[in-house]
Amino acid sequence: MYRSNTQSVNAREIRIAIRLASAALIAVLGWMPAYASDTTASGDSAGAAASGEGLDEIVVTANRRPEKLQDVGAAVTLESSAKIEAFQVTRAEDLSKLSPGLAAIPENGSAVSSFSIRGLSQADSSEHEEQPVAIYEDGTYIAIPAATGFPIYDVDHAEVLRGPQGTLFGRNATGGSVQFFSNQPTDTFAAGIAYTAGDYSLHRLEGFINGGNSDVSDRFAYYLSERDGYVKNLDGPNLLGDDVAAFRNQTKFKLGDSTEGTLRLETWQDNGRPANYQTASHTPPGSIYDVALPRNAPNLYGYVNPSSSPFVQAVNVPGEVFKRASTIALNLQHEMGDVTLDSVSSFIRTRINYVEDTDGTPDNNAYYSDGGVANTYGQEFRLIKSTGALRWTTGVNFFENQGEFFVLFAQPTFCDPTSTTYCATAGQGSAHFPLSSTLGKGAELQTAYTLNYKAYSGFGQAEYDITDKLTAIVGARYTYDDQHFDWSFNCTQSLAGACSTVFGTPAGTGGNFNYAPVTDLSRTDGLWSGKAQLNYKLDPDVLLYASLNKGVKSGGYFDATAGNVPPSEFSFKPETLYATEVGVKSQFLDRKLTVNADYYHYNYENSQQFNFVNGIYFTVVNLPATSNGVELETNYKFGHGFSLNFSGSYNDIWVHDVQPCSTCAPQNERPIDAPKYIGAAGFEEDFKYHDLAFSLLYNARYTGDRYFELINQPVVHGAAFVVQDASLGITTQSGVWVRGWVTNLANRVYANSQFDNTAQGFVLDHWAPPRMGGLTVGINF
Repeated sequence: MYRSNTQSVNAREIRIAIRLASAALIAVLGWMPAYASDTTASGDSAGAAASGEGLDEIVVTANRRPEKLQDVGAAVTLESSAKIEAFQVTRAEDLSKLSPGLAAIPENGSAVSSFSIRGLSQADSSEHEEQPVAIYEDGTYIAIPAATGFPIYDVDHAEVLRGPQGTLFGRNATGGSVQFFSNQPTDTFAAGIAYTAGDYSLHRLEGFINGGNSDVSDRFAYYLSERDGYVKNLDGPNLLGDDVAAFRNQTKFKLGDSTEGTLRLETWQDNGRPANYQTASHTPPGSIYDVALPRNAPNLYGYVNPSSSPFVQAVNVPGEVFKRASTIALNLQHEMGDVTLDSVSSFIRTRINYVEDTDGTPDNNAYYSDGGVANTYGQEFRLIKSTGALRWTTGVNFFENQGEFFVLFAQPTFCDPTSTTYCATAGQGSAHFPLSSTLGKGAELQTAYTLNYKAYSGFGQAEYDITDKLTAIVGARYTYDDQHFDWSFNCTQSLAGACSTVFGTPAGTGGNFNYAPVTDLSRTDGLWSGKAQLNYKLDPDVLLYASLNKGVKSGGYFDATAGNVPPSEFSFKPETLYATEVGVKSQFLDRKLTVNADYYHYNYENSQQFNFVNGIYFTVVNLPATSNGVELETNYKFGHGFSLNFSGSYNDIWVHDVQPCSTCAPQNERPIDAPKYIGAAGFEEDFKYHDLAFSLLYNARYTGDRYFELINQPVVHGAAFVVQDASLGITTQSGVWVRGWVTNLANRVYANSQFDNTAQGFVLDHWAPPRMGGLTVGINF
């Protein structure tokens, strides 16, 4: 377990170092001539103006090589650095503001960030389980879900690929992939620095310095953000603050005339405090679908929330969210005539510690903690031919993940609502609260486990122009997985019988909780994915495509935190998705109007669904699922710097054969975080007045109602909501720029995750941030 005192020292050291580097950079820049810069052309994220370039010219890497967006037969959304900066996309999950079909949950019951594309996600809060949405940073796969919530800074653009990406992107991309690309070193001098101040005592400093020549160039970027918590805690420090430090150094170099490489060294650290707002929930005996009580209703212990506002709480254990990830990555490209050899090598070390006051009150009702250390290795070699009538990519990939993790879950004063002995005085007033050791049973679970995972794969994809209008695409990948999972468990109790009263009789232990055996499990799987597609160019501005895909996500193991699942059932099977998709990419009116649309049908075998029941049972189950969906993206450029965009998605996804209880009939349920409707609309206006360049951006996103647990009970239903963001930037010819911004303009209050702890008398709500505003001032050289 990584204690907070050590983490605070490390965080202070990193912040001091970055501040010293920033001060030195400011001093150096003060002696340099202030060159007038065109921030639009430079691509530097610090104050980059919105690009006026048409969608037909935008280049993406959906097929692992540069191609024009409108020439790629796939559902791809690209977000520019201008939008990312303007709408305060400061961590990976924030990208869901802009992209249709993408939803995300930060700190989803732990340090884990959960991403969902077309309703497909892995919402387990365990720190080790990979997700069906693959997250990449500069070509490096991020396997540990806690590490996917990294800070976004000095970024060039982001790409969201919807639908299975197994043939080229490999690991666990049945839902799709999200790629972030940072600004790369160039052979000319450039530098920038920006300071942001905003609500809740926000202070952020970020910048970059770049230089070199045609043989060696280097870019150093840094990011420091501190913000007070926006949840007022009446019993301690405020919650959900922001304390992030990060830096990235990239060195681009040439080895002769045919070989180029980029070495990336990056580290970031995030310190914060979680917040759990409890809503009372009482379940009548035998009831499956419980009904939430008003926010000010007493829970089973008699506690009443101090305010109806979710941003006011009283928590005696403020908790901790600590994440640190360090990356070493080397990308090499060697030109061999019309064939390129790409090599991507990476090592990522991730440290995690998460502590929460689960009950969200000033009393010791429930407490949760988890964490660990993981080392992830990756190596991929690709041969790419991107010219001629026959274009192809082939390669091999090796992946290894080694991790040690722990989970602790305690209920010091559990009240058994079925017992007249231990619950006789609960909820009868403050004179009988809190429960004493003679009236309440206390128990603490501890699990520790290690994961050693190796995967080997070979893949290939080819495109052939049958005619000048018709192109055929075929691809396949085979993956061999080898996993080893060692798990141990223990429960301590304040009274005899407390462990079994709180958590149920442990599976396979004869009723004895106080043991710590090590369970050794292993599995191997051979998996293949494939793709067949036809692209048809109806004319230069209209592309039609139709594809058949088989995507796979590896099987694995879940942590049976409560000890109530026998080890033989820890494993879940690989997930298989058969996807059919048809789409059109089109431009009209002299390419001012862009309309991209697609329809897909999904059929899942053994879809992996996280099942969280009453705060005690944590499992991943394999169930069939089907989905039908439609997506639309439009953009119209009126001229004179004004453009209007609209996007929308409809996703009718259902998980079948869900059994809410042992005696209940199977039924269909919506998966976790899968809104049926998502829509967004916005505009961008760029204009000049004398020597000043103005950029005004607005975006509104509608997210339909959704459920946060597989069993769609009313207490875990999230209502639909609209979030609006706006930004106004001004840039001078000397490189000085200012941007004012507001997020959640209408101050919409909505939950981004919920957990049903009805067995303990409450439901946990995690609420999204309220309205925030700020001002950023920067200069580019």
